[in-house]
Amino acid sequence: MEKNLGKSDRVWRVVLGLGLGYIAFMSEAAAVSVIFGLAGLAAVGTGLAGWCGIYFLLKISTCPPDKNKAGLFRK
Repeated sequence: MEKNLGKSDRVWRVVLGLGLGYIAFMSEAAAVSVIFGLAGLAAVGTGLAGWCGIYFLLKISTCPPDKNKAGLFRK
């Protein structure tokens, strides 16, 4: 898997994921805890891995361009 998340995108995902995890932990409703907990895990996981499946399907990359890539959109 080729990384498709840039540094700032990764940082925001981890921060958002931790926030969602906090909401899940503090919530008294079981359904809210599960939904926010899973969303938080997904955000932190993609942020740490540097790869997003949705970005892959849409052929989007927020990584800085290099010699083999043409900006935000790969061909």
